[in-house]
Amino acid sequence: MSDLAKRLEDKLRTGDAHLGTLGLGYVGLPLSVEFATGGLRVTGFDLSPEKVAAVNRGESYIKDVPSDRLKALVDAKKLDASSDFNRLAECDAVIICVPTPLGKTKDPDLTMVVDAAKAIAERLKPGQLAVVYVGRIAPEKNLPLAVRTFREVQKIRHDARYVWVGDGPSRAALAAENPDFIFAGIQRDANLARHFASADLFVLASVIIERSGKRDVIPNVLAEAMAMRLPVVATSVSGITELVTDGVSGRLVGPNDPAALARVIAELLDDPAQRQRLAAEGAATVARMFDREVNIEELAALFRGAVGAARGAA
Repeated sequence: MSDLAKRLEDKLRTGDAHLGTLGLGYVGLPLSVEFATGGLRVTGFDLSPEKVAAVNRGESYIKDVPSDRLKALVDAKKLDASSDFNRLAECDAVIICVPTPLGKTKDPDLTMVVDAAKAIAERLKPGQLAVVYVGRIAPEKNLPLAVRTFREVQKIRHDARYVWVGDGPSRAALAAENPDFIFAGIQRDANLARHFASADLFVLASVIIERSGKRDVIPNVLAEAMAMRLPVVATSVSGITELVTDGVSGRLVGPNDPAALARVIAELLDDPAQRQRLAAEGAATVARMFDREVNIEELAALFRGAVGAARGAA
């Protein structure tokens, strides 16, 4: 169990945890009442001013929640409600309790879940470290190294969070083994940009799979992170070294070396000036390497050279 999870468990055992429930409907309100009855301090969040006002008066609108029980908890200051989502930062843990109605294809509509997760992400406590992984959650991404390194980082920054954006064959096992990780699923365009913008560092611990030879070449997500002006830390395998120059446009470490990776991450956390410098040069590097007009001209020059050589040989 990570230090973060252990501290949360200790707070839950002693009743010192402050729990947030996002959504005060048929699930959120009964759940809030049960947690408050168990001794926790609970704040329920909802966009409906009518629901918030009713809860704060101790008046229940849910059949299974008696008003006298709700009012006793409100009067004891164990439970309150709010529409001010900025107060999410006060909570040690937040449970999302929003509806997931079925669409025309009978699949659950997760729009409200995604919106709720965004609201939480935008209100992380000041000083919290957010580490974001974006990409296919698969063996060639060297996930065990990423996890071990993050646990080392947590020893330095106890409030660190690991957000995983993407999907893949290793996701289920990774989630089961690391219940404190946040999995956002596949995100694109503006939603993906928001996840990049929420991060302090982008870490990619790629490895070559010896049995199959499968590897990253130049990962798109690495270039995207650099274009978003995120300082990057990556392993020096395959084509990554073509994009990242150690100490200039990012930081590189050898593959399968969690101690070195953690050491570089810790160094960057303590050096905002270096992070800013690497982020700026990383963005400039991507702009140079992926300039469409320049790339077209270079490709055309190759074709012209090949045609000229063929004519000369004829």
